[in-house]
Amino acid sequence: MLGPYSTILRHPGAARFAATGVLARFDLAMSSLGVILLVVGQGGSYTLATVLTGANALATAVFAPLLSRQTDRRGQHLMLLAQALVYLPAVLGLVASVLAEAPVELQVSLAVLAGASNPLVSSMVRARWSAIYRGSPTLRTAFAMESMIDAAVIAVGAPLATFLAVWLVPAAPLLVASAAGAVAAVVLALQRRTEPPVAPRTGGRAPGVSLVPPGVPAVLAVLVFVGVYLGAFDVATIAVALESGRTQLGGWVLAAYALGSTIGGALIGRATSGSMLRQLYLVLGLLSAAVWPMLFAHSPAPLLALGFTAGLGVAPTIILAISLAEARAEPQRLTEALAWTGSALVTGTAAGQLLTGHVVDWLGGNAGYTVTLAGGLGALLAALLGLRAGSDELSRAHHAGPEGQ
Repeated sequence: MLGPYSTILRHPGAARFAATGVLARFDLAMSSLGVILLVVGQGGSYTLATVLTGANALATAVFAPLLSRQTDRRGQHLMLLAQALVYLPAVLGLVASVLAEAPVELQVSLAVLAGASNPLVSSMVRARWSAIYRGSPTLRTAFAMESMIDAAVIAVGAPLATFLAVWLVPAAPLLVASAAGAVAAVVLALQRRTEPPVAPRTGGRAPGVSLVPPGVPAVLAVLVFVGVYLGAFDVATIAVALESGRTQLGGWVLAAYALGSTIGGALIGRATSGSMLRQLYLVLGLLSAAVWPMLFAHSPAPLLALGFTAGLGVAPTIILAISLAEARAEPQRLTEALAWTGSALVTGTAAGQLLTGHVVDWLGGNAGYTVTLAGGLGALLAALLGLRAGSDELSRAHHAGPEGQ
């Protein structure tokens, strides 16, 4: 199973930037969960916690494509260093404002600043893979490995976050996560050898050039609903665990969920042939079918088993969607296109977390999984309606490479 992945890591410098991406994933795995644990640990509501995570995520969603466009034009190293310099102080300010019970407006403002400056390490790592393997089926293997890393770090990061919050202080998960993200940004910025070349500068977006790279919006619609699924699952799981009096159970369920995602990603990473759209429909159906029993589960064993099953479709869904977006993107707008996929995910995640926070406050933890189920069904419907018409074009783009686009 490791053969294809060890092969892609042999490219000069690839193992170094991939390892840097692993460090950055701890920010991805722990930051939103860290905010929730911090706010709830201080006696705040799930609604307030998810307002902060939502503001943070939406700021990332808005600014990531804009910053990525500048990254394509100016180079990764400059943007990474600038983001790291703003990001860490913003997170420290957010933690201080929550602990001091500062006005909500100040807390939200700091959450927005942290989200806007969040280093785009994952998108930039994927852009480096695409610069190396663009037009080759091997690129899908690289994207699969990246999504597997996402899931594997979440499997470690979720229980680690709950452990730090319980045994140290509620702020510890968010502090550790932000430090990992900032350090990873600086380390990746120093790796100039594998940095993709900058695109020619045109002095702004030319007339007739779309805001979102052509061919990508239909994929983004799917990813927004997938984000709703992911955000709702996290909040509902933590709420169920806290209601049961077993705070760390939430971390373990999220770890089982991430383990399932890792295994699903490993399997899809080896399936480099066949219709990506048919595979996407299949895994989206799995997402929807796997989560509904969690509406009725309360004890640890069923929650762990169902969390693992639900996770099996997560990484494959993200891998396939990003592969579809990459196949459609213009080479000179590649980092931007990949950033848009991340923005779609975090936008959906913010919406899912915010909606689930309200549902949990009103109806309890298990009811939060109704939002998760709605996200899965919405993603499947968006894929069936939005991607079917372009299936032939996508297939040609995937198999033909840049020349076929």
